[in-house]
Amino acid sequence: MVEDRSTGYVGTSSGHFSRAAAIREAKRKCVAMGGGNCKPVFDYKNNCAVMAETEPDSQGRTTAYYQDGRDVDEASKLAQAACMRAGGEPCKVVYSGCSYPVLVN
Repeated sequence: MVEDRSTGYVGTSSGHFSRAAAIREAKRKCVAMGGGNCKPVFDYKNNCAVMAETEPDSQGRTTAYYQDGRDVDEASKLAQAACMRAGGEPCKVVYSGCSYPVLVN
């Protein structure tokens, strides 16, 4: 996952055999949405991940939490716990995805 922290735009990708290819696709998606300075913020392999966000503050800003786990449910629970520890607010999961191991012969 990549994020342009100044705009909040995020790009994601999955199904790539290399981290570099995954980042390239995620950056392309982030830029296509309007991001200009999209940087890697989280990556996951052979498991699932979520991005959860707080409710917007008075200036419209949110805080994102990235978490992985063995499945989306576990990752979501861990992200919610991180939100509660950080600020006592529940978060909303805005992205979930899984990257499964591939058997190569």
